[in-house]
Amino acid sequence: MNGSGGGGGGNNSGGASKYQGEVDPFATPPRRFHVPPFDFGGYLDANPQSNGLATPLGYTDWSEIFALSWHYKVPELRTFIDGWIKKLQDPDYVMDPYLAEDLFEAELKQQSWFTTNSEAWITAEQERLSNEITWKENLKTHSSDIRTIASDMGYTISEDEADTIADISIHAGYWTKAEIERYILDSRYYDRPSSERDLPAFGSVRGEADYLNQIADDNLVDISGRVNGWAHDIKSERMTREQAEQQIFQLARSGRFSFLGEDRWDQWQNSGMTVRSFANPLRETLAGVWELDTNEVPLNHAFFDDNLVRVGDDGKERFITSREVKELAMKSPEYKKTAAYRRRMADFKYGIYKSWGAI
Repeated sequence: MNGSGGGGGGNNSGGASKYQGEVDPFATPPRRFHVPPFDFGGYLDANPQSNGLATPLGYTDWSEIFALSWHYKVPELRTFIDGWIKKLQDPDYVMDPYLAEDLFEAELKQQSWFTTNSEAWITAEQERLSNEITWKENLKTHSSDIRTIASDMGYTISEDEADTIADISIHAGYWTKAEIERYILDSRYYDRPSSERDLPAFGSVRGEADYLNQIADDNLVDISGRVNGWAHDIKSERMTREQAEQQIFQLARSGRFSFLGEDRWDQWQNSGMTVRSFANPLRETLAGVWELDTNEVPLNHAFFDDNLVRVGDDGKERFITSREVKELAMKSPEYKKTAAYRRRMADFKYGIYKSWGAI
């Protein structure tokens, strides 16, 4: 999983621990144990039958050999170990068996996960084997916390999935909340095909999306194809909210309203001005002419799609003025539905009849 590894967590906020044995889920366990050397699983033999390969006596399947070690249970070490399995199974790979084992151990200890988490993993395994009841109670408590974290994000995970995450987290010295969130985001979003990367209907990820959608809506920018990814990237700390906001403003600057120029856009952004706040008086003018509520004439109304940006006499683009909005609104079919239009027509007819002497 991308970004799912983690070492120690943050500090406990104080108070009695709800974990049995006074285990603090947000602190790295004390470094009490030495990491045992890796054992290939048996005596190594370099003989004519093995073609000089580093092969333990009685074994031919390297994946089976490596699976015997606790190292292979660590997701972050799988790629490294699988690489060694492939190397050792290659008939062209010839090395003194004892040198091969030494080289493997040396490279293993250079892996970033190993240098940070190996002792925590061994500590967890010793606690699991020495006090199974306490281990299971701590696992259940941590699993419940993880399901709550997932729910707050807008995701529902099964008890079995939460137990799996809890087990990995404990073996890594208890992940922080942010590390747990990143693991859940990986499994629910980043590791899935694009067609299955859905935006939750509620929760903190949806909250980020709603926030960005509001900024985009205020500047008449369409981010429907981007907001899902941005919301997840912000929550997983792949990008900041400010970076997403900047991209929205860049889309506005380079799109329909590029005629404003960089200086004016900078002034707007620094002052909190948006296209919507600038154009709201135009909406009010249009609503007044058509005798409608302002909410009935949003900025994505066909009237503004066609007329919000106009070309002036100098050939340059600009925003429509309130006077022009009123003039165009009174020429539209919508104006003919208003009481003001009917009064004007009645007055016109009255004037005609009066001029004819009919009244």
